[in-house]
Amino acid sequence: MSRQVTSFGRVRGLDAFCQSAVKLGEALGPLRIKVQQARDDGFLRLLLDSLQPDLHVALDFRHESWDDPEISARLDERRVARVGALEGAAPFRYLRLREPPHGDDELRRVADEVRPLLAEGIDVYAYFRHEEAPTAPRYAERLLSFV
Repeated sequence: MSRQVTSFGRVRGLDAFCQSAVKLGEALGPLRIKVQQARDDGFLRLLLDSLQPDLHVALDFRHESWDDPEISARLDERRVARVGALEGAAPFRYLRLREPPHGDDELRRVADEVRPLLAEGIDVYAYFRHEEAPTAPRYAERLLSFV
């Protein structure tokens, strides 16, 4: 994401993107935003202020400096999910399973973690890494069979 800012203190281009995304209506799933840089509280505030509150957003922090309970609390205030987190105030969870192959033991473990969330009415989105062989759909079907 570009760090360009409008004069209104919002991330440039994000408003237009969000306005386009909401046109998908019920077909729109959560939006994943990958955050590559090290922790920057000002950037996080700007990003969160730029999001439409009715969108489901998951932040994918790629730098360990974001691993802090204070950051989780800020996300909870806005009901924004953290990719890979099973806890949080967002009405959904966003999981990325990136290290294939995924055996039955691993998929059963994930199913055991996800099942209580689903019982509470929390939506769970689980994405499998794309590979040259089309294994992701089979992994997804297998995970569903365990849930």
